[in-house]
Amino acid sequence: MSEWIKNSKSETGGAPRASQCLACHLRGAEGSGNEMYWYRNMGTGEICLINGATGISHNQTCERASGQRQYHGIRVDLNDGINNVLPGWYAEKLGKRMGDGSPETKQEIRHEERDETARNNNDRAEIHSNGDAQLWDLLREKLGNSVDAKQVAKIVDERLATFQPAATTVQIRERNSSVRDMGIQHRIFLEVLEDLQLGLNVWMVGPAGTGKTSIAHAAAKAMGLAFDSVSCTVRMPESRIVGFIDANGIVRDTGFKKVWALCKQCGYEEDGKTAKHCEHGYNGGVFLWDECDNGDPNSQGIVNEALANGQMSFPDGRYDKHPNAYICAAANTYGLGADRLYVGRMQLDAAFLDRFGSYIEVEIDEALEDAAALANIEDKDLGRRWIAIVRAVRSNLYAAKTIRATVSPRASINGCIMLQGGQDVKRVVAKTLRKGISEQDWQRLSEGVSFSL
Repeated sequence: MSEWIKNSKSETGGAPRASQCLACHLRGAEGSGNEMYWYRNMGTGEICLINGATGISHNQTCERASGQRQYHGIRVDLNDGINNVLPGWYAEKLGKRMGDGSPETKQEIRHEERDETARNNNDRAEIHSNGDAQLWDLLREKLGNSVDAKQVAKIVDERLATFQPAATTVQIRERNSSVRDMGIQHRIFLEVLEDLQLGLNVWMVGPAGTGKTSIAHAAAKAMGLAFDSVSCTVRMPESRIVGFIDANGIVRDTGFKKVWALCKQCGYEEDGKTAKHCEHGYNGGVFLWDECDNGDPNSQGIVNEALANGQMSFPDGRYDKHPNAYICAAANTYGLGADRLYVGRMQLDAAFLDRFGSYIEVEIDEALEDAAALANIEDKDLGRRWIAIVRAVRSNLYAAKTIRATVSPRASINGCIMLQGGQDVKRVVAKTLRKGISEQDWQRLSEGVSFSL
């Protein structure tokens, strides 16, 4: 142990504590006598976990073959040397020698750790992931081992200016091993799909234009099922949901019934679980209550039984739920009433809201916004410059907080369509961003934004 010194920081940057191996997640519980701490070998520069009681290196049984060790969330090549990987404040002092492990030694170490923590709290940067390690490599390339705060800020600004968010592409593997390409989807799509397949009614909530309806439609496509929806309004009659029997005695079905109900004539296969294919159109699917928080609470209450109990009464009788029926809702609020921006939203009945087992927030996915907008314009560079304008205005809107306006991905998409059609940027801005906003508010939203393309 004489060549090893104890690190003056834990793997998360605070005072030393029992550490966890980042590869096998083995950790010695604090107070157990088997705590593991980060150490550095003064002779070789090697970084590893060492059991504080036994002095045994955890690296002897973990990651030996890779020639790498783990430090502060970064996988470190032993040939690279610690000073080339970690910030100077981290490499300067790694603590005192462990010595004989006496209480006096440990107390002295803790005292130094507290002092160093206080000195570095205001100016240090923590490294948490491999992505941060890449950023640190960039800083080393640009600055060497000396770091100046202004230079770092400039480099980060330059990188952010050219940053392109990663798009979420989805492929569905069929049972016959074939692969179906779903293309670019919202980053929250798979979570919605997973909860639907678990049998949960999903409530998607988010600002206008974030892609909630598209997510529901894509979920139906992913499962190979039909899709139907209804746009809720205050005056929506119950017959719009359950259907009716006309004056001639003919049953007039609705999209909800055809998705939700199991056909009485067709029923199940012999296994009693799989629904037979129905020529009458009752084959399950994904049904979306669009603008759900804009609907009549009394009308929506009629489906409470269907959303929770698996049975429901329609004008022509009582039906069981189809095993392949999935229900989701899209809303701008959580159904608790109007807010400053969505003033027409209703306060829905708690019994109805409780039937939705999963509430998922759907925010703007900028990668999806890029793909949807740039698909409508041949000059991609022009399209990207327009999207940058939209996001600058959106950023000012978020910062202002008190301005009632919406800058959704639709502004990016519609703007690219107009630019492709030859319209000048002034007209495009007026029709997609300004949209009747007062002069005073527009000055705040356009502050620092260059509208030159």
